[in-house]
Amino acid sequence: TDPLVHELLVSMLVWNASPTQAAAALSRLLDDVVDENELRVCFADDIASLLGPRFPVVEERAERLLRVLNAVYRNEHAMSLDALRDANKRDARTYLDALDGIVPFAAARVFLVGLGGHAFPLDDRMTTMLIDDGVLEDDCDAASASARFERAFRAGEAEPAYRKLEAALNSKSPRPTGGRRKKAAATKTKRSSAKA
Repeated sequence: TDPLVHELLVSMLVWNASPTQAAAALSRLLDDVVDENELRVCFADDIASLLGPRFPVVEERAERLLRVLNAVYRNEHAMSLDALRDANKRDARTYLDALDGIVPFAAARVFLVGLGGHAFPLDDRMTTMLIDDGVLEDDCDAASASARFERAFRAGEAEPAYRKLEAALNSKSPRPTGGRRKKAAATKTKRSSAKA
């Protein structure tokens, strides 16, 4: 197994899921197939079934995973991203961003963790948790938060910071849609109206 393809698979699984969920899903996938090449030729329904019905965005994730693995195979004629190790960083990032089916979080994570490039991957789940903790404003989205964190850390500092954040958020559960902050604000408004 090519380590970068493995990191790509991990990154696609950890997108909007916890590292614990992703590790369990990866184990189920790799227990059922010989390698990433066999996974590439599976049906999306089979992958979704292996991930489990409670896995976040399971149908979309299964479809995207197949598209990404097939894009790698089409580009490289093998399940390998080894050529990216010799490419300059800008070309490597462009290559990852252009893979069919990839999400920006996964491209940034592979670039950071697998290639030592400068990025700060944040998905919706992580962004929501950072908003809940008061680190980011309520209206901040994953793309702008990721860009802000990327500017805040120098090259070489981003990966340790990302790993710490990933570990810290692993044990937390994201807030349900709608958010506590907005509900709290609405309650405060209702109380103010009632007093008036």
